[in-house]
Amino acid sequence: MEELECLEKITDIGLTFSSVDSVLKFMSSPKLQSCITQLSIYDCKDLQSLEISSSTMSRMEHLEMLRIRNCLALREVKICLENGERMQRSESNCFRNLQILNIWGSAMENLTWLIYTPRLKFLYVIECDSLEEIIVSEFGSSEIEEDVEIFSSLKQVYFRDLPKLKSICRRAMPFSSLRSMKVDRCPSLTKLPFTAETAKSLKAIGGDRDWWDKLEWEDEAIKHSFTSKLQPTSVPVR
Repeated sequence: MEELECLEKITDIGLTFSSVDSVLKFMSSPKLQSCITQLSIYDCKDLQSLEISSSTMSRMEHLEMLRIRNCLALREVKICLENGERMQRSESNCFRNLQILNIWGSAMENLTWLIYTPRLKFLYVIECDSLEEIIVSEFGSSEIEEDVEIFSSLKQVYFRDLPKLKSICRRAMPFSSLRSMKVDRCPSLTKLPFTAETAKSLKAIGGDRDWWDKLEWEDEAIKHSFTSKLQPTSVPVR
């Protein structure tokens, strides 16, 4: 990384890390943060917490893809707001261009930090045995403004082998851009946070029929609007 920092005109870079030391070096390098577009953290067995300041998020404005894989000790991604900041619609303290997130194997119990990914389009979460909720925080709390649009750009969701996952978020939202969702082996997920508006953009939900039949709905009208979207698990959702 020291050699990369010496490249004066570098504007686009993808990095893959597999040790805590390398991750920490990157987190202390404003130069590399400002030009990274793809970041992968693989097999980082000793990484327990990933702390990211709001200024770091701001510098990583070009980051489009983040992959975290086989970091089995990673319990949290912690966003450290500075000077009492709150989540703002201006996106000045967000991963403003992060579009693809892939998490495969971690010890995280929630992914509440995704409130700082306003333009996330593709979310893939696989084999996270401890994951219980995606978004834990309540709207209007000290961190989340009432009118922040969460997941408004999300197009595709894939959840697989998440045995403890019970909630995506704590209130129904329109998910106005969502086109496809696939859920495999997530037996505790018994409710989807969708409104009738979600059905207008959604093309397909892939999932097991037994899982689908156990889902709880706010009312029969909403259930009916989504029933036609179900596709067998064996059929890929595109």
